[in-house]
Amino acid sequence: MNATRGEVYAAIDSERAYQDMRKQRDQGAEYHSLEEFLLYMDDYLADAKHIASRTWGPEATPKTLEVLRKVVALGVAAMEQHGAPQREGFSRFVRYDADYEAREQQRRKGVLAQPDLSYKRIGGGLAGDGPED
Repeated sequence: MNATRGEVYAAIDSERAYQDMRKQRDQGAEYHSLEEFLLYMDDYLADAKHIASRTWGPEATPKTLEVLRKVVALGVAAMEQHGAPQREGFSRFVRYDADYEAREQQRRKGVLAQPDLSYKRIGGGLAGDGPED
């Protein structure tokens, strides 16, 4: 089963929302060093490899993808805390519109329930998986 880029980013955003909710429930946001994020990600990747190597058949894929979603979201959280350098030569591919950060802050405060994934095409480049906006 394939997923569009928008569906992938929505899955990652749903995991980040879950992570943020857990941090709030567990008495506030924590700062983690980049090394800590890498260790967490490595540990969860080991879990994914364990599932993939010991579970056979179609039931292995959903479980492995759930762990992969967590690992990718941890990478996003690391970049939120430590910076997000753009790939040189590809910065024209803008993923979110100018109001994304304001909506994201509202979502984190509970004003918006779901992340808003608005894509735009910039300079003729593909920035999403849908019809041209």
